Amino acid sequence: MFIKLIATTGTVLLLLASSLLYAQQPKADCLPDVLSTPGKCSQRILGDLQIIYKIDSSGNTVTCVLLLNTQLTGLCKLTPTNNTYVFDLQLGTGCAIGLLKILPSLPDMPGVLNGDFSYSVYANHQSFVFKGVLAAWYVNDSSPPCLPKP
Repeated sequence: MFIKLIATTGTVLLLLASSLLYAQQPKADCLPDVLSTPGKCSQRILGDLQIIYKIDSSGNTVTCVLLLNTQLTGLCKLTPTNNTYVFDLQLGTGCAIGLLKILPSLPDMPGVLNGDFSYSVYANHQSFVFKGVLAAWYVNDSSPPCLPKP
């Protein structure tokens, strides 16, 4: 009886773990929610820093507005020839230092807005690092077949 109970419990735990892992797998139909759409404004909020960005319809230019504690502290237009914005922002107790960089879209490849910066969080008086992709997008018919065309 004890051995059967352990085997049954182990099987249930294995099935539960498998179900949780499957539920966390990205589904093809959720990718449009993750990708940005050229021509529309989007934003990322990280602690005291808010980055509002708009990708032009060609996918080669991104205009970024940076706010600290809801106040304008940075503004840039990133292009293939001016692809990096270095910033050192401070407003009251809020601060952000680092860079934004655009990698324009190429055939069959997404355009990418990368960030490498630290930002403050007033709520706990700490600073955190962000290093990675802030936004990614496809232009026209270059998106993978599983995604709807923009």
